[in-house]
Amino acid sequence: MSSQNVRLVTFNMNGRTRKLDKFKKMLRNELIICLQEVDDVYRTKKEFSDFPYKATTQNKTTSGKSHTNNILICSKLPFELVDDTLIHTDPCESQWRRRAQHVRVKLDATRTFDLFHYHNTYNFGKQNFKYEKEGIEKFVDYAKRCLSKPLGQAQNVVLLGDFNLKKINQLTSRIKLPHVAYNWRDYICSSIPFASPSSCGVYDTTSNDASDHDAVWAELDLQADVKEVQGRRVQLFNIHHKEYLYASSYKPFDDDRRR
Repeated sequence: MSSQNVRLVTFNMNGRTRKLDKFKKMLRNELIICLQEVDDVYRTKKEFSDFPYKATTQNKTTSGKSHTNNILICSKLPFELVDDTLIHTDPCESQWRRRAQHVRVKLDATRTFDLFHYHNTYNFGKQNFKYEKEGIEKFVDYAKRCLSKPLGQAQNVVLLGDFNLKKINQLTSRIKLPHVAYNWRDYICSSIPFASPSSCGVYDTTSNDASDHDAVWAELDLQADVKEVQGRRVQLFNIHHKEYLYASSYKPFDDDRRR
C-alpha cells in the first residue's frame, strides 16, 4: 500500500467478539476499521489497541426487551472532528434507534477527509425495502448537513457500513458517489477513487464463522485529482466477478463487457 493511500474496511461482526481473532488475521494494513453490532465494546477496543483513535456510538431498542449494541470506528489516523446523531427508528417490534457517526480524519497538517458510518434500519425488506430506503435517505441528509453541500459536489468523503439494501440500484440512486464496493448488504461509497480496479474486495468472514456478514475493504487514492471524478458518472466494481458494472464510459472494457 502506498503511503499516499488509505485502506479501510467495514465489518458487521454480528456480536461475535470472541471470534475477532479470525477477522484480525485477514487484515492487510488497514488504517481504519468500521464495525457494526459490537456487543462488548471494552473487549473489542482492547483487541484493536494498536488503533489509538476510536469513536463509539450506541444503538438501542425502544420497545419490548431492552437490548443495545454499538458501532465503532478504530483508526490509526487522528480525528479532527467526531459527531453522531439519531437517523431512524426501526418500525418492527424492537424499534431499534439507529445512530450514525461522522468523523473528520486528519491525513496531515493540511488534508482531511470525511467519513460517515451507519448500520441502517432493518424491517425484513417489507414493502420493497421501504424503511431501509428511508433510513439511507436520512443518512444521506445527515451527511449533506455536515458537509453543507450535496454529496455529488463533495470532495474527500466516504459513506460506509451495513446498509441493509440488497439491490445496488436502490443504494446508488440515493448515495450518489462515483466509487462503490459492496457485498450483499455491506457497502463502501466514496468520492475518492480507489487506488486501482483491484483495490477493493471482500474478506470471507462467513465461512470461518467470524460473522454472518463478509467484510468489505477498499484502498483509497488520496493523491487522485478528485475534480476529475465529480459529476453523475458512477463506477461500480463487482468484487466477485472482478469487473466494473454500469461502466459504459470505462475505456478498458469493450462494448460487449459494458452493462
